[in-house]
Amino acid sequence: MLGVGIDLVEIERLRAALVRQPSLRHRLFTDHELELAQSDPAVPSDPAVPSDPAVQLAMFFAAKESVMKVLGRGMSSMDFTEIELQSTQSSEQMLQLSGRAAVRAAQVGVESWQLTMTHTTEMAQALVLGLAHPRTEI
Repeated sequence: MLGVGIDLVEIERLRAALVRQPSLRHRLFTDHELELAQSDPAVPSDPAVPSDPAVQLAMFFAAKESVMKVLGRGMSSMDFTEIELQSTQSSEQMLQLSGRAAVRAAQVGVESWQLTMTHTTEMAQALVLGLAHPRTEI
């Protein structure tokens, strides 16, 4: 393991920021992430329960912040959209990096990621591990 990042986001605070500044959506999230947030049911086992995009977006934002912590860089060194959540299913590869985020990951030696996200009614949390695969010596 090369690094650990963890972040907490207040769901209502993010929701309010997105309402106040609609352009923030596209500065923080890719089109794919916005679609995922709209389509994901609040309770995966019950598609009849309506989704709350702000909950998903808060978890995505926490994940992006966590990745930045693993990479040892702040928000000014890469765009949030260079870190993309591919899926809301924990069994699938969830992170795709591009641009400066991908370059930085290669520089520090991150070869794969482990990610978990969760939320309560008020808070969203993400924990990210940046992993390097062990080298085998012959």
